Order: sequence, then structure tokens, then C-alpha cells
Amino acid sequence: MSLNTAHHHEPSFRHHRKSPLESASDFFAGIGDFFSRITNAVQCSNEVSYLMSLSDNQLARRDLKREDIVDHVFKKYMQNQI
Repeated sequence: MSLNTAHHHEPSFRHHRKSPLESASDFFAGIGDFFSRITNAVQCSNEVSYLMSLSDNQLARRDLKREDIVDHVFKKYMQNQI
């Protein structure tokens, strides 16, 4: 006994393939996201370096303690990246 699968239809989502334009768009969107994240990380690093270079008195005027710098900058720059 053989199974006749000629009339069997699989759901259409299994056969959906992205067009070359959709694939290229996704590719370039990924590159844009990559560079955006790199830029954000560089800005974050630069701010940490700058704040670390300040004196304790200068930090206090900003309501910061040296041990809180990384958390402060992380929250500022990375909250939307997670």
C-alpha cells in the first residue's frame, strides 16, 4: 500500500522564501544595527574614561561616586540595547 501525497498541501509559511530585495534589506539593516551598537559602545567607553579622569570633588558635584561611574554610564547608554 502506497501513500498518495499528490493532494497533500503543506502550510504556505513553510515555502515562503524572502525575495532578494528583502534579504538585502535585512542584511543592510543588520550592518546598520552593528555600527549603531559599536558607536554606542565607544560613546559609553569615552564617557567612563572622562568621568574616571575627574577628581572626587568634581564627581561629587555631579552626584556621582567613583564606584558608581560604570553603572551610571551603563544605564545611560545601554538601557535601550538590551
